Amino acid sequence: MNIKKEILKNNTVVFTSDDYKICWDSLLLANFIKANDKDIILELGTGCGIIPLWLSDRGYIGSFTGIDIIAEAVELFQKGIEKNKIRQYRAVCCDMKNYTESKKYSAVVSNPPYFDVNINDTKIDNRSVIRSEVLGSLKEASRTASRNLVEGGRFYFCYPAAKTETAVLTVNMFGFAIKRLQFVKNRMGEAPWLAIFEARYRGGSGIEFERDLVIYESDGFSAEFKDIIAEGDCDDKR
Repeated sequence: MNIKKEILKNNTVVFTSDDYKICWDSLLLANFIKANDKDIILELGTGCGIIPLWLSDRGYIGSFTGIDIIAEAVELFQKGIEKNKIRQYRAVCCDMKNYTESKKYSAVVSNPPYFDVNINDTKIDNRSVIRSEVLGSLKEASRTASRNLVEGGRFYFCYPAAKTETAVLTVNMFGFAIKRLQFVKNRMGEAPWLAIFEARYRGGSGIEFERDLVIYESDGFSAEFKDIIAEGDCDDKR
């Protein structure tokens, strides 16, 4: 595994590999999360741990458990935990389908895969599987979230904007109600490509629509997006 280092805005170190890189949708999801230091958060499919590490970089000091079925991903996140000396984080290698710490968590986070692949295709590489629903769909993430959340707990996830209706119907099946929604678009006047959700377990009706997040302005990235993806100035070679 070829391990690389990325430095976040406030100099938190994230370890990545060719299969587990920092992607925009994970950063956008992290930015959407409203975390407080009393939270106990679970992420399903944590990858290199970019979401919990981004939250830590921006000041979150609460509990966070990141699980992933692939050992390589868990190793990267564990390295990040140790490098940044975050005692309240833990990385767990397991299948979300089997994970239950009944009603322990106040929030669950997931950036679920949403592409179908043919698992019998011999040309599939590890990255294709990671991006596909083979390792855990929104339906499976919703099921696991419902097992682990306290009543009124929050479920944060993102999904293609064109599949918003599918996402809403899927989480509704497991007792969730959408409470906040933000669309992400490349430019003003264009259709959104990503939808980011906060759902509540056993929550009431009523949705708060956040202002659309726009990636590009006329001269490059928007100020808001620049801050989300900002890198630190620490040249950490250790």
